[in-house]
Amino acid sequence: GQDPPTINLIPMQNGSSARQDLCPLQARVRNGEVELKDALRGLQLTWAHWPSSDFLVDDNGAVFPEGGSGAEYPGIVSEIADELADRAGFTWRQSWGSYQGAGAYDTSWTLMLDWMVENHDVVGWWFLHTPDRQSRGVSFPEGWFDAGLTVLVKQQGDDESVDLMSWKAPFADEVWILILAAMAFSAGVFYILERSEPEGDLVEDTVGRNLVHSLFLSTAAFTGGGGYAPRTLAGRLFTISWTFWCLLTVSAYTASLASFLVVKSSPGFLVDSIQAAVDQGVPVCLKTGSADGEIASTLYPSINVFDCQTNNSCLLAHLRSEQCTAAITTVGQYQAWSRDSTMNPECNIETVGGRWKQQSGGFATISDSGFKCTSLIRDVLDIHIKAMKNDGIVSEAYQRSIELQDNLLTCPSDETASEGEGDPQLDLTSMGGVFLMHACGSGISLLLGVGEILLRRSRRGAAEEAKEPPKDESELPEISPKQSDTEITSHRPLVAEGHDGPSFQGDRDGIQAVRSELAALKKELAEEREATNAKLDNLCTLISQACSTSHY
Repeated sequence: GQDPPTINLIPMQNGSSARQDLCPLQARVRNGEVELKDALRGLQLTWAHWPSSDFLVDDNGAVFPEGGSGAEYPGIVSEIADELADRAGFTWRQSWGSYQGAGAYDTSWTLMLDWMVENHDVVGWWFLHTPDRQSRGVSFPEGWFDAGLTVLVKQQGDDESVDLMSWKAPFADEVWILILAAMAFSAGVFYILERSEPEGDLVEDTVGRNLVHSLFLSTAAFTGGGGYAPRTLAGRLFTISWTFWCLLTVSAYTASLASFLVVKSSPGFLVDSIQAAVDQGVPVCLKTGSADGEIASTLYPSINVFDCQTNNSCLLAHLRSEQCTAAITTVGQYQAWSRDSTMNPECNIETVGGRWKQQSGGFATISDSGFKCTSLIRDVLDIHIKAMKNDGIVSEAYQRSIELQDNLLTCPSDETASEGEGDPQLDLTSMGGVFLMHACGSGISLLLGVGEILLRRSRRGAAEEAKEPPKDESELPEISPKQSDTEITSHRPLVAEGHDGPSFQGDRDGIQAVRSELAALKKELAEEREATNAKLDNLCTLISQACSTSHY
């Protein structure tokens, strides 16, 4: 069940104390009779607490039970204290005192802390670990609270503007230059491969016009408005390479374009750091009665202070009403307040500038190693808090304290805002492989085109030799008298009417010799073609292997 407070000291008055004498235990530790981590086992330590969002009590002032959830969640301070008690073997729920904040006693948190550590074994809340407090005799075990200082501001609203050049944002400038170069290069390659095709794409009467038309076809293929219609095998292979390059490049561009079309400006903050607030002289809400206010005033003596003394609600209330331009608080408090509907109802209070001072907070004891040996408590708690942090217990407890607070507010989380973090612009590192692939495809196409030209010339030369007419009658075969007129006519070239054609004389052996010579020539041409094709195949294989083993 709930545990009510049992220690009733008069705040800020001395004369009675609930702090225990631990020197006998200190001696046992020193003599090796007890391990330091177990030195508090079996003890009932006296703790000082005060009700807050971090230490929750019921209507009767009793702390909610250990492990409670929902309406009976005891708060993060109780949860950390319970875990420490379980690990170190002590108890605290039957020996704690309840107090109010420093403002209720018209004092500062530092003076309030001095009184509490003097009269209790442990102060069970989080206090900033500052050199000033340590010099006053306060001792701090390992901190568990993120007490780094940050600046809070009210967001002035988001503006949306249209950037007329946002269309080029997905690619870096050097990528756009390479794209233009690739278009020009591809236009030249296509011209080389297809310029001799009379029924192809390039039928203009000048080289310049054909090159311009080839460039148009390259650009049209990239934008999706047209493309090549190759006639040669090399031109078809090149077209496959170019269109595949266009597919990859346009797909990458399209995938990145949406995030650039509408550009959101940075949130409208009047200041973006504590130094900016000081330089501009704007009012800054500070709790001058707390350590964070004292630190800010000391480090920035010219800061324009709007004094909230020790009141947390004052900070955000005056920030929301714009009586303050900025406020100073801890990172841990901001993380809890940002999800609290009473503190940040419009989800427009944000932190800027990160942590401008790194520090931690946590429980406190008095520095006493000889009178009552209370420093023993600090040493034992230090061991177990470090172990809890390593085990992830502290971070889990802190996250649970935010999720279980009564006034939980659903605001866009930092994770949602940061899903698109990182520069989405594609540079040469991202796109270089696409360009290299097309370069290899273009090289293979050019070599294949050269091979086709050589093969075509070889075939044309052989055909011309085969069609060359005999130079005189001595080279013509003789026709046997036994051949019929039909057979003779089938071998006689056509002549114009009224002209006598050449006379053929010979026999069957002469005709057979011509046929044999033609067959031999046909075989020779076939062998030459097979040899040329074999060379082209080997060349294509070598180029493909070179491209497959290259890296960008």
